[in-house]
Amino acid sequence: MAEKKAETEEKYRIALAQEKLVLKSQGMAISLIEDVARGNEEIAHLKFERDKAEDMFKAAIESLRALQAQLSGLQSISRYQSDI
Repeated sequence: MAEKKAETEEKYRIALAQEKLVLKSQGMAISLIEDVARGNEEIAHLKFERDKAEDMFKAAIESLRALQAQLSGLQSISRYQSDI
């Protein structure tokens, strides 16, 4: 998961930088380059994939936390039962 997250971030940043260079070489106003580059369909799709990978990573972390909480609860029950 972490690798996929990093790969999608890398692809997005490289494509965005390349698009900004293309727009700059075409003479676009500096103040518009950022918004126009992000509006490019390919760049927008890469951003979507990056955000999706990030959200999947966060969801996996939260799932692990939930499992840790369940394990902690089961350990407490087990400890209580062994004391009886």
